[in-house]
Amino acid sequence: MKYDWNPNDSASIVRMAIALKESGRDIVYSISNSCPLSEAVRCKEYVQVFRTGGDIRARWSKDREHLNLLDNWKNHNKWLREGYEGGPGHTPDADFLMVGLQKYGSDDSLTVDELYHHVSSFMLWGTPLLLSCDLNALSEFEMSLLTNVEMLDINQDRLSKPAKHYDHGNGIELLVKDLSDGSIALGIFNFNNEETSVEVPWSEIGISGKKNIRDVWRQKNIGTYKNAFKTMVRPHGCVVVKIIDK
Repeated sequence: MKYDWNPNDSASIVRMAIALKESGRDIVYSISNSCPLSEAVRCKEYVQVFRTGGDIRARWSKDREHLNLLDNWKNHNKWLREGYEGGPGHTPDADFLMVGLQKYGSDDSLTVDELYHHVSSFMLWGTPLLLSCDLNALSEFEMSLLTNVEMLDINQDRLSKPAKHYDHGNGIELLVKDLSDGSIALGIFNFNNEETSVEVPWSEIGISGKKNIRDVWRQKNIGTYKNAFKTMVRPHGCVVVKIIDK
């Protein structure tokens, strides 16, 4: 049940939670649309899904009546850092996926790299994967974004721990997610307008030793790395790898 009003307030959050519980039915309780950081404790106690920002649109950076993807990135990472990161049964919600909502040739459109960037962030955050589009009209590429089993496994990992955000510098930011099998999912996100070479030292993300690296989107093992991982990242794009103890 999506309870949608703005701004949220404690009394209404609790009142609706009690009413749903007294119904005797199993109901997922979602509040929207901009749950303030001040309500983090209430969300932890009473709510299963809680929005971390306003509505978004399929725009990289253009300002309009709704948030663009850069706004969404900043809002959600701030909420995870300063509010409540969630856990089993409690999930911060970054809004709908923009897959299938492209208006090609208009301001409301994303490049292929920007779509990888967008979907990868949702997968690593562990946010609900919500669609609001005609599934029959999805392109083969858009469908591939939604059906990559290894990416879905990261999103649905039973630890339910969202990725931690790191500012690598020079227009590069990282999302690092601990997984239940002991491995780590690393997302390298390029906010620059040009392809960028990125090297992530293990010390930056708190690990050490030799690691096997698997490209998650391509579902391909790419080698063993000792002290760091280096790769090229396309403009507004990302690379997602799984780091596995050797």
